[in-house]
Amino acid sequence: MLLPISFSIISLPGFSADLPNQIAHDPQFQAMSDELARSRTLELSTLDKPYFVQYAVNDNQEFVATASLGGLVVSDFVHLRQPVLQVRVGDYSFDNTNSVFSKDPRFGIFPLDDDYRTMRGNLWLWTDLLYKTASDQIARKRAVLREIVDPDKTPDFAHVTPAQILQPAVGDLKVDRARWEDTLRSASAVFVGFPSVTSSNLHLRLISSTYRMLNSEGTIVRTPQLLSELNVNASAFALDGSRVWNHAFVTALTPDHLPPSAQLIAIARTTAAETKALVEAPAGEDYAGPVLF
Repeated sequence: MLLPISFSIISLPGFSADLPNQIAHDPQFQAMSDELARSRTLELSTLDKPYFVQYAVNDNQEFVATASLGGLVVSDFVHLRQPVLQVRVGDYSFDNTNSVFSKDPRFGIFPLDDDYRTMRGNLWLWTDLLYKTASDQIARKRAVLREIVDPDKTPDFAHVTPAQILQPAVGDLKVDRARWEDTLRSASAVFVGFPSVTSSNLHLRLISSTYRMLNSEGTIVRTPQLLSELNVNASAFALDGSRVWNHAFVTALTPDHLPPSAQLIAIARTTAAETKALVEAPAGEDYAGPVLF
């Protein structure tokens, strides 16, 4: 759901002159950059040396709310920083990936406060775990391939020219919580007038996040990820006992771009009426014959 409004890409073999300054003013980038420099020196005498390391963190702020039949069911803010790390050992032609042994361990959540030492400490632990896991994977992969007479020679990875995509990080998610809760209550209450609709709800999801990524090849990325969506869901039982479903989706970049309350209530009413019509509609006739696609 990456929806940047605009960006510029500069492909260079190294970082631009302004990058050190931008990294220094971004605590997450600073911790990721410094730990990446350290991780590139990883080498144990009995293990392969990493040739590619990548750190990515999705700094996600989210507001979710659900209402049904005029009552609020859920209303909550969530702030998570989800890390995704890669450590490849070997080389571009043959590494620890692309085998049945290539399963990455799961990581915890990245710290929410911009504490440099804590962030670096987490990255150090996860990198150490990935490095040892990757070394075990490539050893197992080599052992299996020794038993294959003509193994596939397709390279495991490809080197690309480093790219720099730097956009401003998004700020804190600001939501008029009371307004949206009232809107959800009012819109969901529409279904009270349609008793044949046995299950219904409105689900609001507002997302404001910043994606950061940098790797040992020199690529560095910081982009905003914005999404606002409202889902209207309804289901019921037809006269023959079969279940019917109906839904409507409203999607925009930011909450300000979503339709006004009156229009959302109208969308809920239309969805309810359509669901009622599905309940009352006769079953379709059975057909056996050719179908043109």
